[in-house]
Amino acid sequence: MLNNKEMSRLSVLLGKYCNNDELYEMITLVHTYNSSRESNNLLAFKELLIESQETKEIENLKSKK
Repeated sequence: MLNNKEMSRLSVLLGKYCNNDELYEMITLVHTYNSSRESNNLLAFKELLIESQETKEIENLKSKK
């Protein structure tokens, strides 16, 4: 399980290397949410990334029509 310091570092690294503002924003949101609920941070992080991927897949399918 990640603590606040590790989550902060992860969000900074992913923000720098992904070049994806949307992903960085989501990670920051998860980090903020988990500051008060540290025991759930990995689960929330995973759920948000899955949601993001599903949304992108739906948008890609819509744009192909």
